[in-house]
Amino acid sequence: MQLLRNFKSFDFGEATFRYYGTYGPVNGLVIQLVQLFEGDCIVKIDEHDYILRKGETSLIIAKQKLEYIYPAETSHRVRWCNVKLEGHSQLPSLISSQYTISTTEKLDFIFQSALEVEYTDSVNASILRDSYGQTLFNEFVNEIEEEEFKSPLPLPVRECLKYINRNLVSDISAKSVSEDLKYSYAFMNSIFKKNIGLSIAKYIWTERVNKAYQLLTEEDYSVLEISEICGFKNQQHFSRAIKEQFKRTPTEIRRLTRRYHYTQICSEQTYNNAAV
Repeated sequence: MQLLRNFKSFDFGEATFRYYGTYGPVNGLVIQLVQLFEGDCIVKIDEHDYILRKGETSLIIAKQKLEYIYPAETSHRVRWCNVKLEGHSQLPSLISSQYTISTTEKLDFIFQSALEVEYTDSVNASILRDSYGQTLFNEFVNEIEEEEFKSPLPLPVRECLKYINRNLVSDISAKSVSEDLKYSYAFMNSIFKKNIGLSIAKYIWTERVNKAYQLLTEEDYSVLEISEICGFKNQQHFSRAIKEQFKRTPTEIRRLTRRYHYTQICSEQTYNNAAV
């Protein structure tokens, strides 16, 4: 992690995607911190797909190819801080992990301040921008280290949870998670179940259906898009899993929750009109 404190030069940016949008692909080496404030997106890093969610700040390291995909039917707002990589061509080989944390007020403030500098023509703009970049990466590392220090979970379990969170959109299994993290399946599954209360396979399944339920009730993605975002093999598999967990199909869940919200809004309007 200390390596992430060694960067010296940065640039910042932000973008809003009202509907469907993509960024990239960018070929070659990329290191950046990304904040997502609206919507969810799929990040394609080299040969893997990751999920970046609303309210998260993530360290993105792509050694060959990077692309962002913002699904349709909802708006997205994103900020980024790119590391200018002159002289750092060998560094990413020493950084093997992807890190994602909830965006804090301090990270948000640093990003906003840096963007104000980025879009000015001040003589000292580049000096201030680089200072904000260093501060941003330092604060991100501090948050990671504090989070790991406070966690009561053993390191293999923390690594497993992070891996699953990053790769939920991909076709992962308990065996592939263990192999990629360089642990034996028997050891990884045993220590994970002891600390989390679920097997790795059951935890992956639970995370996928719970995330899908949240998207069905809170966002405007299509059922097909939600099944892809949550890593289901196909829409039929997705529908079976949702019905098994919630006793209703995805369409029924969406219709019932939307009807509830509509009724609630109408009731509030009626009450307010009566009060007037």
